[in-house]
Amino acid sequence: MSASPPSNQRLIFGSLVFTLAALCLLINLVGMARLAYDVVVLGAPTDLWAKLFILGLVYVFGLGLGTLSHRRFENAAFPQFATVFAWVYLALTCLTYLGATFRVSLHDYSVLLYGAFLLIILLELAAVLALRLFIPGRVIGVFAIPMLAIVLFHLGLVVYQYIFVSAPVTAYLLGDLVFLLTMTVVSSALLGQSAFRSLMERVIERVG
Repeated sequence: MSASPPSNQRLIFGSLVFTLAALCLLINLVGMARLAYDVVVLGAPTDLWAKLFILGLVYVFGLGLGTLSHRRFENAAFPQFATVFAWVYLALTCLTYLGATFRVSLHDYSVLLYGAFLLIILLELAAVLALRLFIPGRVIGVFAIPMLAIVLFHLGLVVYQYIFVSAPVTAYLLGDLVFLLTMTVVSSALLGQSAFRSLMERVIERVG
């Protein structure tokens, strides 16, 4: 009988901490979606670093609370929430990458905006990878598939633009290639450390 109240308190506190963690992570998701819209669609990366810093603090706070609810209070709901949340965040990342791909292919960007594209996409992917502690490794590996599909789409746009349409070769081509190469490496890294290492070894062998 005496063990019942602490058990109930543990359950209540665990649920409360989980709720706060979920709210923080959802706030971060909505904020990143708005920021990605402002940068990719509107092309207005104003006060970008300050906004990213605030959203980063919210994410770290939420992830810390989620870790606390799972490990300290043994709340089994957070790993399930983290898996769903990671898929939603990945969808946001794919939309951001797809929108940035069109703008880069249309040469509709400045150097500042180009850097903002890469920064936001990389931070979104980092947010997905940060959930690795709660998601099985195989699921993280599956996350690479939609990203690599967009990489292939981007490659097709580059080939179409410079081979079939015969667009003039300018400095924008370098922007296309750097963007494409960066996203290829980062997306491949989602496959996992061993898979990524073997992929890189095969590329090096063929190039060499």
